[in-house]
Amino acid sequence: GYMTDMIKLKVLAEKYNIEIEETVTSADHKEKASERESLYIISDYAKIYFTNQLNTGEGLTIGLSYLKERGLSDDIIKQFQLGFSSDSGDELLKLLRKESFSSEAMKLSGLIIKSEKGYFDRFRSRIMFPIQNQQGDYIAFGGRYLIDDGYGKYQNSPETPIYYKSNVLYGLNHNIQEIRTKKEIILVEGYMDVLQFHQNGIKNVLASSGTSLTEDQITLVSRLTSNIVLLFDGDKAGVDASIRSTDMILEKGLNVKICSFPEGEDPDSFVKNNKKEKTLDFISKNSKDFIEFKKLKDVVLLGNSLGGHVGLLFTRDYPEIVSGLIITGSSGLYEKSMIGDGYPKRGNYEYICLLYTSDAADEEDSVDLGGRR
Repeated sequence: GYMTDMIKLKVLAEKYNIEIEETVTSADHKEKASERESLYIISDYAKIYFTNQLNTGEGLTIGLSYLKERGLSDDIIKQFQLGFSSDSGDELLKLLRKESFSSEAMKLSGLIIKSEKGYFDRFRSRIMFPIQNQQGDYIAFGGRYLIDDGYGKYQNSPETPIYYKSNVLYGLNHNIQEIRTKKEIILVEGYMDVLQFHQNGIKNVLASSGTSLTEDQITLVSRLTSNIVLLFDGDKAGVDASIRSTDMILEKGLNVKICSFPEGEDPDSFVKNNKKEKTLDFISKNSKDFIEFKKLKDVVLLGNSLGGHVGLLFTRDYPEIVSGLIITGSSGLYEKSMIGDGYPKRGNYEYICLLYTSDAADEEDSVDLGGRR
């Protein structure tokens, strides 16, 4: 990456006694640039430490065996520089101290935490996923526990002067060329989804790392393509995150489709079991545009019928009365008799209910169903 190359250049310049003219002159700027450089170097050291750990001791017996169990190849583990953090609590700290990094820089990197008892490593007994910026610099880490330690399944680096979560999408530096070629981004939730897709030859994939997209991430995406497919595994959190993301993507004027996987499947397991062609075929056939995928709370009113309005709801087959509105029907084709002659049929979708009310309403009205989702 750029910063790493600049550091190498400076080392070479000093070795051969060549003077490099720097354009940054103010003391404040120099201090910030120096601080950032230190953080890039610390991240590099940490990445090397974590990858070495994966091939020794418990890293080998617990970490590597877990990744193999999940179906990842040696090639993909090496390409994405996956690693392991030991349970010692201070090995990385000792390594960084040996390299004479200041306590302040180590703390600022987010890899070392200060407590009343002193300094210790943030990540312990976790599979490590290095996070890179678009230029390939290592800027942060995600760690997945193998034994519940009370810190949550995934623990991520905090924001630092070189890492702003909202500006980064996992896999970008590896997959950017494929995205430009395919002119489409498949957006998934987690690191493992990206790795499995990449391993199976689908490389126009990025992950938002479990959070709904931010405005900055969408701007980043829009520079590469205007076509996005959101994949998720169909649980409530996944649906809500997709809906939030979709609203923002549409505001930016991009094309977005949403694809949910069958119950019990997620993108990672699906591509592992079905391989490239079947997965691409499934995504192609099951991607719905946003109008077809509006959540229950925000009903899209489609037109007049039976003296009222018909709304399209995506929900899981529970006909019931909510807030005085009648929800009727379930998955399947629209019933012609229910919506009147001449009303267009919309096809066979997984989550369809018809909603109608005898009250007249403006076509733009949205209907609040009492906060139910």
